[in-house]
Amino acid sequence: MGAIKVGTDIVSVSRIEKLLKKEPKFLTRYFTKLEREHIGALKSTKAYERVAGKFACKEAVSKALGTGLSSQHVRLNEIEVLPDTCGAPVVTLKGKTKNYYSALGYTQLEASISHSSEMAIAVCIIN
Repeated sequence: MGAIKVGTDIVSVSRIEKLLKKEPKFLTRYFTKLEREHIGALKSTKAYERVAGKFACKEAVSKALGTGLSSQHVRLNEIEVLPDTCGAPVVTLKGKTKNYYSALGYTQLEASISHSSEMAIAVCIIN
């Protein structure tokens, strides 16, 4: 089993809003269908906060896995971040990302997201 690893990331909500207005395919490139459904219409600040929080969480997971964004083993669209019934993030890994996580011997992944109208931050711990 691998050692306990931690990843964290912080994202500007306004940066995400500008990016989404400039690059509409951003959501389909990096988010699963279920995530896009949860985010909903991009007509409110809360939607941009959700995108920023989920994106920060995806980056935190990739950092905890030791790869960051530039990796053949981890793809952001294979890291799904959805809320549980209480609103806490649940991360589900898929495809190559799940295989890489398993190959490293990890069995537990926990994440936390917090955001305001300006910033979103996420932390991920894997064990």
